[in-house]
Amino acid sequence: MAGKIDQTQYLGDIDINLSEGHIEGILRFPRVDLKDISYAFDRIYKFPLDVQGAGTGQLQFAGPLDFWHMSYDLSSQFKNGKIGVDGFNELIAKVTSKQGVVSAKELTLTKGSSKLRSTPKIPRKRGFTFRPPPLIFASRNQNLSLVSARKFTDS
Repeated sequence: MAGKIDQTQYLGDIDINLSEGHIEGILRFPRVDLKDISYAFDRIYKFPLDVQGAGTGQLQFAGPLDFWHMSYDLSSQFKNGKIGVDGFNELIAKVTSKQGVVSAKELTLTKGSSKLRSTPKIPRKRGFTFRPPPLIFASRNQNLSLVSARKFTDS
């Protein structure tokens, strides 16, 4: 299959077994826009901030026809985007889910010479309270400051 959601292009294979309630597949995204991802998942999860940025990605998934119990591996990389009002140079997201338990293998946000890394785990419950994950800062710039869990500056 191949398709497009606004600026995002995807291609891949999906197998659905309705009698067993099972789905599996692989999708490649030669071009993906964060705004389109936010739009596509709007019914499942409302992003707390507006996002934008173009990149590439790949998603391999398998499991029941219930998103919250599915297993998947997601790998993506975005350049020159925004989260809320803050810009970034690069965002790398490598996320895995095993039977609905989501964890990040790598979440790295680069802004200037600064990097923000995190490896959160997200509970399987559909509604959950967000607790800021542990953050690791690496910067050559001594003026990096964490303003809040939603915004950081490289001043």
